[in-house]
Amino acid sequence: MACVAFRRDLAPRNELAAANKADRPTFLRRLLAAVIESRQRKANRELAKYIARSGGKLTDEIEREMMQQLTRTDWRNIG
Repeated sequence: MACVAFRRDLAPRNELAAANKADRPTFLRRLLAAVIESRQRKANRELAKYIARSGGKLTDEIEREMMQQLTRTDWRNIG
């Protein structure tokens, strides 16, 4: 059996390449996502340690202290 494909039924190669490229994030976007995910995991670990040290109970005071630690910036150590 033979089959004939008409040109109108086939997608040009450049359209296929553009569709595949659009689906995949760029290198910089993947790198940024990995950095953000790594920092989030580190913050979660630090918070879990802090809660464990404070008796394992999450109170308003502990939550307030955790937020202060997460948002604190030590400007002397930047650079």
